[in-house]
Amino acid sequence: MTHSVSAPSPTGLGPFRDITPGGIPRRCGEAVWSATVFEGALYLAVLGREIQTVLRLEPSTGKWETLLHRSVSRPGADSGEIGAAAQFAAGRFQEAPALYLRIAAGDEVEHLRSVGGPFEPVLSHFEEVQAALTAASPAAPALPDHPPTSRFSRALKLGSATVVGLDDPVLGCSLWAKEENWKPVLVRGAHRYSENAEILAAASHGDCLFVVLGKSASAPRRKTPGFEVVRVYADGSWDLLIGTPRVSDQGLKVPLACLGPGMDEFEPSRFCFFASGRNGLLLGTYDDLAGFRIWRSVDGTRWVAGEAELVGIDRVRGAESLPLAGGIALILQLDNPQHGLTQSVWIGE
Repeated sequence: MTHSVSAPSPTGLGPFRDITPGGIPRRCGEAVWSATVFEGALYLAVLGREIQTVLRLEPSTGKWETLLHRSVSRPGADSGEIGAAAQFAAGRFQEAPALYLRIAAGDEVEHLRSVGGPFEPVLSHFEEVQAALTAASPAAPALPDHPPTSRFSRALKLGSATVVGLDDPVLGCSLWAKEENWKPVLVRGAHRYSENAEILAAASHGDCLFVVLGKSASAPRRKTPGFEVVRVYADGSWDLLIGTPRVSDQGLKVPLACLGPGMDEFEPSRFCFFASGRNGLLLGTYDDLAGFRIWRSVDGTRWVAGEAELVGIDRVRGAESLPLAGGIALILQLDNPQHGLTQSVWIGE
């Protein structure tokens, strides 16, 4: 079974568009979604009250292919939470790349594997599945000395150095790089303190690391001071690209993109996603007036926004970006006045 969608434009900056396959539950209360990219293709697992399905989008053809589809019936699943979860992991099977899927529904746990075709149950390679799932979620590296208010955010690479990010709601987030010894790169929220409490996203582009700093909203209507974007170099120096001018331990920092926090809107736009694609950097923002906007930049100093989408109809509450061989996929969580919270898949370059 296949679902046809338009294939990405082979050249230029194609617009993002909705490619959500038909025949699957989209409401957040009716289905749990999980997505990953494997061998350049997008995989989407959907666990609903009545179905479990796994679809693969091949960018070269623009078609969804069904790799698993089955009806399920669980007592007590007619209302309330789905009570299920799906987890992808990549590993090797007989020296060939394989994609594993762990489905947990209530007290039942099932492992499936695909080596390029349909997903099939794994019966005799449980240790291999566990190793693949563990490899997909590595333990946090050894951390530098940090205040008790800090917590591990993510591990990154910058040149030959390992970079660890720490969130801190009191002192502001920080970045630490290690080759032989730990040394600070960004401290005290890049000198914006608690207004940059979190590392919201990070992506390598060229020889630099681009990092989005700010506060995530705990509720859709909660106001935030607006996110910032910095560019970090291998020698530990950094530029402020988007944000508020300030004096730092590396001297005066002014936003090189001439944009204030939250892309310099009258009220700062809410951060949605950040990714590095083959055509440059992409940054997604949302506010109720401008809607969902995707900004593009080659180096972070000049940003151009595409046409607004979903204005006044669907409000973007969450976004996850996944790099594909020919573009970027977005998993969006939308707040629709009629249907409530729904999920959708977008693709673009």
